[in-house]
Amino acid sequence: MKKVGILSLLLVLLFCSGAYAQKTGGFKGLKKFAKKVLEQAVETSESAGPAPLTFVPGEAVDLGLSVKWASYNIGAAKPEEFGGYYAWGETEVKEVYDETTYVGVWSNSTLAPENDVAHVKWGGEWRMPTSEEASELRVKCKWESTEINGVKGDLVIGPNGKSIFLPECGQLNGTELEDFGIRYWTSTRYEYGEKTARILSTTGTCRAYYGLTVRPVCK
Repeated sequence: MKKVGILSLLLVLLFCSGAYAQKTGGFKGLKKFAKKVLEQAVETSESAGPAPLTFVPGEAVDLGLSVKWASYNIGAAKPEEFGGYYAWGETEVKEVYDETTYVGVWSNSTLAPENDVAHVKWGGEWRMPTSEEASELRVKCKWESTEINGVKGDLVIGPNGKSIFLPECGQLNGTELEDFGIRYWTSTRYEYGEKTARILSTTGTCRAYYGLTVRPVCK
């Protein structure tokens, strides 16, 4: 538990001690009471942490494009949640994202279903978008910078007026989360670069062993 939290709790206990003592007829039992409250607070703090990844398919949103886009990322449960970070062609999260830990399949120009984390985690017709589908989203939709519950991202409005929210998840390089804005994997390998794949972003490509988020599509 953070020190500032302990200090704040102690101040509250001291403030309340007079009323407690008056109610109980003295300070007998106050020490025991305070110890119990602190133990419960520490236990609650230590059990708190990042929300576990979930793999319940999101809503398939028809934006008026060639494919439908999911309402949230792989591993998330809400549009503003980042979800899991994956290296290209890998289907599990890990602690370090660099070339030494990379085990993704690098022989195909487009990921096979068994190496496509969107299909592996959500099943059915869900999959990662191709670079062409990502380009279609970028070109044919209106993009507006916004926030949802304090999370920065873009509201992507399709030709038919329906929309999805893409949070700015950045990328994991090694163990460092780099704030590079909108960066999502596609299933398309970059044909002119070693261990490089195409992404949904303004730059277009990324090292395959970096950790990026995934927004699935389906027909």
